[in-house]
Amino acid sequence: MLFGADCPNLFVPDRFTLAPGCDAAAGFDALADQVADWSAGRAIHLIGFSMGCFAALQLAHRLTDRVGQIDLVSAAAPLEGGDFLPEMAGGSLFKLARDHHRLFGWLVGVQRLMARFAPRFLFALLFGRAQGGDRALIEDQHFRQAVRAMLRTCFAGGSAGYTREIRAYVRPWAPILGEISAPVRLWHGSADNWAPLAMAHYLESALPNVTGLEVVAGASHYSALRQAMGRICGVAQG
Repeated sequence: MLFGADCPNLFVPDRFTLAPGCDAAAGFDALADQVADWSAGRAIHLIGFSMGCFAALQLAHRLTDRVGQIDLVSAAAPLEGGDFLPEMAGGSLFKLARDHHRLFGWLVGVQRLMARFAPRFLFALLFGRAQGGDRALIEDQHFRQAVRAMLRTCFAGGSAGYTREIRAYVRPWAPILGEISAPVRLWHGSADNWAPLAMAHYLESALPNVTGLEVVAGASHYSALRQAMGRICGVAQG
């Protein structure tokens, strides 16, 4: 599995299928309502990974004092926070989303077709520049199967939700960071070439209540997730 740890009571909503036909703000509003209903008044512990950190921070901004803890793993920070794109393995995709909407839409369509009909090829494209601990992960059959399943799920309901979230991500959103009061722990691989380590350092400086930045030596994007989830869920990892 992707997480590498057994996390009881973990709620993983399908945020791409919420509020169809609406903008990203309405989608995050619907997601916040869903998470609030699920929590049933309990303190909410948000865990975000990669682009999911953008969603987690949008939720924290909406759910305010209902959030008791936030863990951000391999976090994708606001692009306006630094010159990050040249260091990101998916930088060309985000640049298209920001600067060339039609080309981005065409590329997403191609990704959707590959996820459905050629998931092995799409996996090879995505992980062609794997480094650090991710190199070992891509040789793991269970990891490959889990990622291919994730890609199929991502596009199962179409590409509209995925597209709107990426287009929202590449627009400026850093101002909300200063309004998030919940404690935040950051986890990041030292060899991450999907979300460069500079993104974690930026978030550490921009969020008001960061309780720690754990740099996982030698880990890249997904390998940092495996180690971090073991710690977050209280499971010792070998």
